Formats: sequence, C-alpha cells, structure tokens
Amino acid sequence: MIEVGRLCVKIAGRDAGKHCAIVEVVDKKTVVIEGSTRKRRCNVIHLYPLAEVIDVKNLAKEFETRGFEVFSSKPRKATVKPTRARKVKVKPAKATKKRAPKAEKAEAKEEKKAPAKKAAKKATKKAVKAAPKKEE
Repeated sequence: MIEVGRLCVKIAGRDAGKHCAIVEVVDKKTVVIEGSTRKRRCNVIHLYPLAEVIDVKNLAKEFETRGFEVFSSKPRKATVKPTRARKVKVKPAKATKKRAPKAEKAEAKEEKKAPAKKAAKKATKKAVKAAPKKEE
C-alpha cells in the first residue's frame, strides 16, 4: 500500500488535511512526501493513503490536473531598504581669537603679576649671589 507515487492525505501535524504524494520510501515507518505540503520526512501513521498512484517525475503537473495546489518554497526577492540621507547640522562660523603658543602664555602670566614683586625677587637673588661668604 505504501509505494512511491501514492497519493495521500496528511492527517497529523501542521499540514493536516493537505494532499501529498510519496516521493521516497525511507524504511517501513518513514517516507518522504511532497505536494501541497512541505517536502519532508513523515511517519506512515500520519498519512491516509488514497487509491490513486501518480508519476513522481511530473509531480507539479499531476497535482495541477487534479486541482491541488503545489507547495512552493521559492525564496523571497531581496528587498532593498531605502537609505535615509543624514542631515548634517551646519554651525555658523564663530569669530575665534588666535591663541598664543604656550611659551607666550607663560610670559603673559608673569607679566600680569605685580612688577614690584618680580623686581624684588630678582634683587634678592642677585644679593645672595654677590654676598661674601663668611669664613669660620
């Protein structure tokens, strides 16, 4: 009763109630089916065999003549996602001051200090160097 080309109705699982044909006999309990169902291995107890036997080579044509749909698993066409242009925020140009190099900055800081203190420090350093050393 279970042979290649036998029309069956799937009675269990996701494809229950759909027509299929046995494409290959794997062993006593398992067959490969195809038709209105997905092509896959199936347990024989999940099938209700019909009296008709068809040619498996022209499976799609045989199913169409009998008025059954054929499951097609063609991959979907790849859709192209539209790319969104990024908006770039343009900042208005600011009037910037030119910055002085670090050496100039250091000199500017020292100039800001009180000139009297600076002069006093230099005078004390010179006095220490010029002072005679005491002999013991």
